[in-house]
Amino acid sequence: MWGGEFYPERRPPLAVPVQLPTIQRWTCQSCAGCCREHQIEITAEERDRLVGQGWTAENTPGGVEPIVPLGASARFIASKWLPPAFKRRARFRLNHAPDGACAFLRPDGLCAVHKEFGEETKPLACRVYPYALHPSRKGVTVSLRFSCPTVTANDGAAVVDNAAEVKALAHAVLPPGFQGAEPPALSRSQSVGWADFDRVREALAACFEGDGPFVPALLRAVSLAAVVDRSQFGEVSGRRLKEFLELISGAAAAELPEDLHEYDPPTRAGELTFRGALATYAHKDTAATTGATAGGGAFGNLGGRLRRVAGAAKFVSAAGLTPKGLWAGPIPAARLAEDAGPPPPGADELFARYMRVKLEGLACCGPAFDGWPLTDGFFALGLTFPLAITLARWRALAEQRDRATLQDVRLGLQLVDHHHGYDPNTTGSNHRRAVRQLQKTGDLAKLIARCGR
Repeated sequence: MWGGEFYPERRPPLAVPVQLPTIQRWTCQSCAGCCREHQIEITAEERDRLVGQGWTAENTPGGVEPIVPLGASARFIASKWLPPAFKRRARFRLNHAPDGACAFLRPDGLCAVHKEFGEETKPLACRVYPYALHPSRKGVTVSLRFSCPTVTANDGAAVVDNAAEVKALAHAVLPPGFQGAEPPALSRSQSVGWADFDRVREALAACFEGDGPFVPALLRAVSLAAVVDRSQFGEVSGRRLKEFLELISGAAAAELPEDLHEYDPPTRAGELTFRGALATYAHKDTAATTGATAGGGAFGNLGGRLRRVAGAAKFVSAAGLTPKGLWAGPIPAARLAEDAGPPPPGADELFARYMRVKLEGLACCGPAFDGWPLTDGFFALGLTFPLAITLARWRALAEQRDRATLQDVRLGLQLVDHHHGYDPNTTGSNHRRAVRQLQKTGDLAKLIARCGR
């Protein structure tokens, strides 16, 4: 989601189109997970509005100061030597109680700001979640965060039925005078106009239509993206590009082995690279685990990061048991490289819907993914499948179960999508190089096959 100030009274009526995911359902179930698992940075206007509402440590449900400086801003504010101009640059966030809950989270799972002053007075980030709005040709296209368990379960009303609500959010997010955006790059070496970009994106999404098994569909899409990544289309555009994509997509499907066991195991280098990515996605830094309450400050966050680094180093080496503090209980790290068995019933639908929502919502490339081109972004999106399946298997083994359930898979995907595109470690240059290396060596396909057989 890309941000903007909240100026409902200053904006003209929204005149740009909003594209909604037609296959996704969601209605908030007030589980309050988002109020515990996310740190919410607020704008200066939002801070002033909350202060004007009279919130204090005495009247917030969490019993803590409701607004605190974000990160190093606390030192700027406390400094006696910095001029006021620097202090005005301080950033702020909503505070969390010692148990990790947002300061405004009521015992009944509802937001005190929403209850007392109305939904429109909440910080915009709180109002938008789990929607993610991304700039498109002339308007915005909408994806959803699968870190929300209700999104993962596909529960509630069809998102298209919530069009009025989403348009109001887009109205608040869009910058004034927005007239559309340029398309993301197609690959590292070429860009095309929106019409041809959409043809490629739609060809990838089409691999996941229907009720067929997911893993062959993903392998087909990865193969298609690899051809696009290597190609220079030149004069191949419009109808000719569509025909070309249909041709190579069909060829990719025909060349897939009928038995996933025909895929070799990942190389040693690929296995190490995958474990490094898994260590990044296997942590869950909430306010409760990082010490990010008013008393924890920057040092609590530093401690959490140091624990992550130490745990990741041990994890990548696959020495002994998986480290404490990551995802699930300790198990022999080598067991995560074993064949996981076919995904449980329901997983095919879940992952196919995930891929389509992310592709159709432009959530895997461009502004939503730190400027990555479509092909690199799709390879990273494809990697989320073995990541989520491996996390699901890890949870099952930690609970002394041989097979992962659909609930294990849902929880694994929720954790993966909690990070994907939002943790800088999943959009930075190191991760991009790792993803491209996995694709170049064929290890991405081998990891996908291993997690589907």
